Amino acid sequence: MEIDASGKWWPPVSWTAHTTWSAAPRAWPDYDMRLGGASYAEIAAAGGGILSSVRAVRETPIRKLVLQARRSLGGFIRHGTTTLEAKIRLWPR
Repeated sequence: MEIDASGKWWPPVSWTAHTTWSAAPRAWPDYDMRLGGASYAEIAAAGGGILSSVRAVRETPIRKLVLQARRSLGGFIRHGTTTLEAKIRLWPR
C-alpha cells in the first residue's frame, strides 16, 4: 500500500499498541518457542502461555517490575516510540 504524503508533515515517531515492557522472566521462553514456529496450543501444552505469564507476573515483586519497566521505557524512547499500551497490576506484592 502506498500513501502519497506530498505536502504533509509526518512526525518521525511510532506507537506500540501491544508490548511486553514489564514482564516476569517466564515470558521469554514462550517468545522463543513462538519464533521457532510453535503454536499457542503447543506453548500452553508445554506449560507456557498467557496463564503462566500472568502467574509469573503476579509472583514477581512490584519493585522488580517497575525497575524492568523503566529500563524498557528508555529503549522504547530511544527508538522513537512515543505511545505505549500498558496494563497495571493493582494487587499488592
